[in-house]
Amino acid sequence: MYADAMGAPTRARRKAWFEGWQAGVVAVSIAALGLLLGAPRAVPPVELPVPVPTQRNLELSLAQHRARGAVMARRGAEARVERFDQRRVGAAVRAFGVADVARDQEALLDAKRELVAAVQGLRALPDGDEQLRELLGYQLSSFLHELARWRSTGIESVELSELAGSITQAITESGWLGPGRALLPDEHVQAALFQKRFAEITGARELVGLTQDQHRALLAFLIAHPPQVGNPAAVAAFRARRVEEAAQVDDAYPIELARAIVRQQAGDAAGAIEAYRRHFELHPDGPWTLRARNHLKALESR
Repeated sequence: MYADAMGAPTRARRKAWFEGWQAGVVAVSIAALGLLLGAPRAVPPVELPVPVPTQRNLELSLAQHRARGAVMARRGAEARVERFDQRRVGAAVRAFGVADVARDQEALLDAKRELVAAVQGLRALPDGDEQLRELLGYQLSSFLHELARWRSTGIESVELSELAGSITQAITESGWLGPGRALLPDEHVQAALFQKRFAEITGARELVGLTQDQHRALLAFLIAHPPQVGNPAAVAAFRARRVEEAAQVDDAYPIELARAIVRQQAGDAAGAIEAYRRHFELHPDGPWTLRARNHLKALESR
């Protein structure tokens, strides 16, 4: 009986010692897994980091363009006000597109001169800047509609070539037309491509140029999908220029990591290692640290 009396508390103490062992095993396993996942592995880089736009801002920009375009379309349908200077700029944009498709350099120079003069005349008016924004919105809406129709049918309309020149040829040659004629650039990137061209040919970048988020969206696409024209060295140089642009429009962009990856993919081991080290100096920890260490280890283990 004495033994039984002494055994009961002993068993209880032993049971207490082992209570919760399952949770302890789980905790140790999680810690070990964390160490394993945190340890760098030799992983060659495949993708470059891209700037991240705010989707809400992209949607707002596109909505504003469409609203301004609708104002111009409604005014034209009602024919209450004849805006000669605005129509002159619109016609000059279309003439430039025709010359671009024809690859007629002389006609292109003539169209450019007329376009510059027409824009200057329009912007001299009290509401000229707003009229130019309306024209951009109107032509952008038409461009998106015609581009969608070209994607569906494979037939390029006169409207599309007038508005955007040789855009369909550029899309095809760049490899941006996927299986089933799916367009790789989404609607916001399509709009950014058109707006960038409109701003450049009209010489009004400060007025109708890309917003910061539009620029981010366009650069993210171009970095991820560089035009597949020229040799690999040309493509690498294109991506290198785009990552430098990305650093200009996005303070959070990990430029040294991007430079390291570009150089590593180009076979410049020394330049890549130097850029990785600069990245670690600037960002000793953070969301890109493990990825950078993985890429550096792949470089050092060659």
